[in-house]
Amino acid sequence: MTSQSAFEYARDLARQAPSSRNRYVDFLRAASIMVVVFGHWLMAAPQVLPDGLRFDHLLSVTRWTHFLTWILQVMPIFFLVGGYANEVSWRSAQRKGELYAAWLRTRLRRLILPVLPLLAVWTAGAFILLQSGFDRTLIRVSSQAALVPVWFLATYVVVVALTPVTLRAWDRYGWTAIFTTGILAGAVDVLSIELGVPVVEFLNYIFVWCTVHSLGYAWADSKLGGVTRRLLMSATGLAATIALVWLGPYPVAMVGLDTAQITNSYPPRVTLALLGMFQAGLVLLAEPLLERWMRRLRPWTVVVGVSSQ
Repeated sequence: MTSQSAFEYARDLARQAPSSRNRYVDFLRAASIMVVVFGHWLMAAPQVLPDGLRFDHLLSVTRWTHFLTWILQVMPIFFLVGGYANEVSWRSAQRKGELYAAWLRTRLRRLILPVLPLLAVWTAGAFILLQSGFDRTLIRVSSQAALVPVWFLATYVVVVALTPVTLRAWDRYGWTAIFTTGILAGAVDVLSIELGVPVVEFLNYIFVWCTVHSLGYAWADSKLGGVTRRLLMSATGLAATIALVWLGPYPVAMVGLDTAQITNSYPPRVTLALLGMFQAGLVLLAEPLLERWMRRLRPWTVVVGVSSQ
């Protein structure tokens, strides 16, 4: 498919989108994809030394870049958008009488199938390069940069599968349900970091991301409307994240570093739930303006083109 025909295909899809669709959700998804792709490549920091080429991570070389991860760590945005989309999808399935198994199969197919060609091509390419005597370090670093962005899929699959349960909790308990998973995430950090309880930290793959995912429910149900509410949520999340980093054992970088004894993302810590509040409030403040912009055909076509790749 030529670049022109690809654009025409995306434009046709863009024109077919119903007027009731929240296009800002698609914009955030597409923007997050671009940040992940380019961010991981930009973070690579190869250095030419007298004894050869050394591959480093930009965050390990320049500490001032750690604060950039408060914006470039976009996994919270993925889960926020996922919460919105999964709520709309599951409620629609319920109205149609669709069974949970059929709904989940459809959601997972859309998640997993696009990743399979990437894994197949990269695996075959890496094997060929290894057999050709290509530098193993370069292959390893390139593979990490290309494939690390898909790490979250396993967690996201679990969070999607839990949608009926977490959405029922949201419907029944409202904000209390979100606060509860957030508090549980903090409790897990205390048990794992302060008390040294083994393995328990992996529960935060559920508690942290279900907290952010449920913020998407609040967004879809118009419980996060208004500039004041969105600004307050963003400011609260930012202030709490700063406090935990300043006073607690959490590092500044919101992505994992091999040199760090404690990381915020592997496994996720309560700091990422709070960062999700900060980011969610921030991006939702821009929703009215960018939603109107998405009503124009050209920018909407670009978003559709990125999302459909």
